[in-house]
Amino acid sequence: MDYSSKFKSIRSISNLLSSSDDDIAVKVEKLFKDKADLEREVRSGREELISARSSLLVDDSEKLDGVRVIKKIYDNYDFKALSQLGSHISNNYEMVVQIYGISNDGLGQFIISRSKDISLDLGNLYKQLSLEFKLKGGGNPNTVQGSVPTDNLDKLLQRSREIITQMIRAEG
Repeated sequence: MDYSSKFKSIRSISNLLSSSDDDIAVKVEKLFKDKADLEREVRSGREELISARSSLLVDDSEKLDGVRVIKKIYDNYDFKALSQLGSHISNNYEMVVQIYGISNDGLGQFIISRSKDISLDLGNLYKQLSLEFKLKGGGNPNTVQGSVPTDNLDKLLQRSREIITQMIRAEG
């Protein structure tokens, strides 16, 4: 074993933690506990933010034959965060269809979803859209997602809304 190398590593860690060599383990344990506490706080804050954003989006949505339709484009937004927002709305609100787009550095991403109490098959929507746009993605009857060039994103979302409107009226 190279004790000299281990000693240097311990000394370096000790200096980083402003601690004596003997207290390193205690300091590292505290760092891990603090990290876990911060992660819980971040999760809680994220959940509160998602809940507040969801409420605002639903309140501002358009009503179409009893169905709330949310259509929104975000610039440089995190896809995973938008997916979580959409899931929250789908799981906590009734009669809602969501149409979201994200414009990020030349890539247009989209997520279209519905609450479980609506019987629209969004897989059919995706098939129709793929005939009109060059899409990458997929989905199921509840949610479809994918990407298009940014210059087609707004057109795709508008066309999605038109098709969804037709689907809602056909069921009504």
